[in-house]
Amino acid sequence: MTSRGDSSSGSFLSEAQRSALDAALAAKAAENAAIAKIQAKSSAGVGDRKSRCKGSGTAKKGGGGGKYTWGSLGWNGEDVALDRNDPNYDSDEERGVVLTQQDWVKREIQNYKREVKAIVVEYFESGDVGEVAVSLEDLGAPDFMHYFVKRALVLALDRKDREREMTSVLLSSLYAEVIPPEQVRKGFMSVVDSIEDTLLDVPDAPELLAQFIARAVVDDVLPPAIVAKIPDATPTFALLKSKVEVLLSTKHSAEKILRCWGGGAGLTHGDTKASISQLLSEYVNSHDADEASRCLRALSVPFFHHELVKQALHTAMGAPSSRDAILSLLSRFAKSGEISPTQMVKGLARVSDNLTDLCLDNPSAKEEYDAVMLGVADAKLVDEQDVAAPPVSVTRSDSLAASTGATGVPAAHSVGAFKAACAKTIVEYFDSGDAGEVARRLVELDDPGLLHMFVKQSIVMSLDRKDKERELMSVLLCHLAANHTLSPDQVSMGYTRLLAATDDLVLDCPDAVRLLSLFLGRAIIDEALAPSFLTSVLPSLLAESLGVSVVRAAGALLSARHGAERLSGCWHGGALSLEQVKAQIRTAVREYVGSLDVSETSRCLSELGMPFYHHGVVVEAVELAFEQESKAEELTALLAALGGTGVISQTQMSKGFSRIKARLEEEAIDYGPGAKDTYRRIVEQGTQGGWLSIDADVLALIAELKKAEPNTTPDFFDFEEGSPVVIWNASLVLLHHLIEREGALKGKRVLELGSGLGHLAVGLARVGAHVTCSELPSLMPDLNRSIELQLAELGEAQPVGSIEAVELEWGEEGFARSPLAAAGAQPFDVIISAELVYSTQHHDKLIWTIGRFSHPSVVIWSVLLDRPFSFAFFGALHDVGRYEVEDVPDFDALGMEKELLAMHRITLKDC
Repeated sequence: MTSRGDSSSGSFLSEAQRSALDAALAAKAAENAAIAKIQAKSSAGVGDRKSRCKGSGTAKKGGGGGKYTWGSLGWNGEDVALDRNDPNYDSDEERGVVLTQQDWVKREIQNYKREVKAIVVEYFESGDVGEVAVSLEDLGAPDFMHYFVKRALVLALDRKDREREMTSVLLSSLYAEVIPPEQVRKGFMSVVDSIEDTLLDVPDAPELLAQFIARAVVDDVLPPAIVAKIPDATPTFALLKSKVEVLLSTKHSAEKILRCWGGGAGLTHGDTKASISQLLSEYVNSHDADEASRCLRALSVPFFHHELVKQALHTAMGAPSSRDAILSLLSRFAKSGEISPTQMVKGLARVSDNLTDLCLDNPSAKEEYDAVMLGVADAKLVDEQDVAAPPVSVTRSDSLAASTGATGVPAAHSVGAFKAACAKTIVEYFDSGDAGEVARRLVELDDPGLLHMFVKQSIVMSLDRKDKERELMSVLLCHLAANHTLSPDQVSMGYTRLLAATDDLVLDCPDAVRLLSLFLGRAIIDEALAPSFLTSVLPSLLAESLGVSVVRAAGALLSARHGAERLSGCWHGGALSLEQVKAQIRTAVREYVGSLDVSETSRCLSELGMPFYHHGVVVEAVELAFEQESKAEELTALLAALGGTGVISQTQMSKGFSRIKARLEEEAIDYGPGAKDTYRRIVEQGTQGGWLSIDADVLALIAELKKAEPNTTPDFFDFEEGSPVVIWNASLVLLHHLIEREGALKGKRVLELGSGLGHLAVGLARVGAHVTCSELPSLMPDLNRSIELQLAELGEAQPVGSIEAVELEWGEEGFARSPLAAAGAQPFDVIISAELVYSTQHHDKLIWTIGRFSHPSVVIWSVLLDRPFSFAFFGALHDVGRYEVEDVPDFDALGMEKELLAMHRITLKDC
């Protein structure tokens, strides 16, 4: 068996993924060491810390040495009472002692405050909790740490929800390990005491501080008794105290408070959508339009307001009792200009475009949509001609015929009731092994916000059982992820909670670390989790926790030779051997040729539970088409059906075809020269039918990049086993998206920033664009060599357009050193930004560079993986005031998780 990793070693993880994991584990080990050092230092006592001042700070003693010296010969350093009758008595000595000590303390505090402010501001930029811990250790002065707590809170009050969430996470992470509990409490109470002054600068300070205090209580950073210590001597104090009490006493307060800042709103695409959903949910309950307006402004994503419009309309359609309130809120936003007409129209259009799909799930969606649109018209949110009519084919009868049944109003569950239902379902599954029944039960529970609890609970219940049940559970989670009963976020959150609880699980199951590492590794090879989860989950785990040990062990298993094969059989007799898997795939494909029953083949593959090996199905089907040419059409139809329904992912489909292409000459020897024609016909039908998403020529072009120098990244697309080269996944998605629109690019002047190996630039030149691709001077040799190899492989089929590679560093100074400056380069028609915005320190220079090469009708295409702080680039771009950012929701993700991708089309305003 082969895997997506380094074929020479048999490892499932690629070299880049292993390097990223090693770096993350090393950082976590360093954090653990720093915390241990701090704890040791704290246990030694404050008195053991070396003084920063020379001497004891005392004046002369015993009459010797003059002012500010250490005293006379034989003085033991003990204080000597000043005698006013002493002939050497100097009244200035008493005053001097007090003043010098007070001045020193004052200077120390001022310096400390200045240092901690810089630490907090830097943390808001980097999000690195470990770096804050190390900085505080270097700073010392544990008795001053309440100033750090106060400074962090005060700075966050005057910022946005993103920084407030980061501050809550920071204080929770540093509590007890770095900042003593009494210093945390003292810092919070210091902010409380100064709330009257803070109110002058931050009008909603009482509400925000109340949320900080409630969040700290829920995070076990502050004791609940802290509420009683808040004074109520003034109306402001009384308001603060009452708001904290209300927050902590409401139903499900803990869950609500944990999301009080929207889960880090604005950090990522997914977080922003979740924050918008929370905004609407809270508004429906409170009808507080002012608070909704404040939350919308805090998000600071005006280019994404169409998402709020879409979610608001869906809420109004699903809850008629809230319809008037929702329309009133949208009307307020429209009249105040908080949501622009463009964003309003786009949100309405998104709902209209997806109405057909809504009707499949809800037969009454058409009537609900019509009722909402009447309200939209009455409120005059947009001009009637700006809203597209829904598809005429959508009718109630059509939707009833297409749907599998009506859906009711979602039923709310308490956490306890949900867990009890899950436990019952899991126990029944252990007896029946019916994964489809589990999926149906979870859909009936209709509480997607709690499904991560099912993931955690299912594995916990498997720990103290036998390998049979553990194998059943691994197969179940793979099945639920493959058919989208569980979203990638729900699976990731479930495993995150599981790893965080490892220290407790070990008390009941001493072998929990080993078992959990097997579950985690198995989930990754089953594609229920992405390999990048190993790296991304580490920052959320305590450095000294056993959860880190689980991640380290899982990484070692995946990195080992033939790691995927071992993990697929990790539960011993519960899993099939590799040869048995191949035999079952072969049997399923050959039985299909006789029965032509796609559903039966799909069922067999689902029960096999090895989606990471579905490229083997592609290879088996294509080779059988070589062997039986008369059955080639039927086998092509099978691949089309399996690809179209998602049984075989685009990643596995492309991988299977690249395997065949790599050994096509050998296949022609084994099956005859007709094999090449058969392969060509299948590829043509696949690309035309849309189930083989990558154009055959472009696929062949990228496969040839194996001859170039490595340029690895954890987020890559592996086209051929053994190839040392990987391609940025997101840039490949953009290339495919633009190739489908080749008519719009033919003859255009295109600038690609940060071209890497130039595969995107060559692809665009092939469809007629005149491309200038740019890179840093140090990377130009690799770029030129890669382009030269690609063009040489094209032979006579040279690009219709043209391609030129130039040095270009971003920013005004970098541009001045570029050949483009010397040549007086003119603005371009199209600018490409693929995976460039993951580092905030480069955003300003990138924006300057984009502006330098833009003319009034320029189109800037951006694509990125949803990483922390990447989304902040568009906020910075918006602040410039020149650009209109348009989210592109409809694109082919080529087998990637679409929720992790973001594509944008950017234009200049008033074009």
